[in-house]
Amino acid sequence: MHRQLLHLSVPAIAYMVVTLTGYFGKTEAQEIVEALKWFPLNFLFMAIPYVVWLGLAKAFRAPSTVAHLGFVGAHGALFTIGAIIYTADRGHLGNAWFLYIPIATVLMLIAVAIGYAAVRVVERKRA
Repeated sequence: MHRQLLHLSVPAIAYMVVTLTGYFGKTEAQEIVEALKWFPLNFLFMAIPYVVWLGLAKAFRAPSTVAHLGFVGAHGALFTIGAIIYTADRGHLGNAWFLYIPIATVLMLIAVAIGYAAVRVVERKRA
């Protein structure tokens, strides 16, 4: 459970790092306060794939490796979209976040499929 909570902290850490490194402008105190004001809503949005996967992994009793790889897929989506936005024209930043949840879903499914296949192979070798 502790590892899963660590995974859930990644969106919050990513948001704070981007905020404090001056992505939103000149890193003036007023802009940091403005970014912190929006933190709860941004965190909830960025955490959607993580929370959904946590619920699915618990409901279907996913093996630890498979559960971990689902979170890794969500991390991949978060950092991919973050990199696209960070390097893109600042006038069109909001549009890229429309891709976040679909990309997270695809990357999580790929990671989980690979993990599940690997677990099955290891189980067969043990039998």
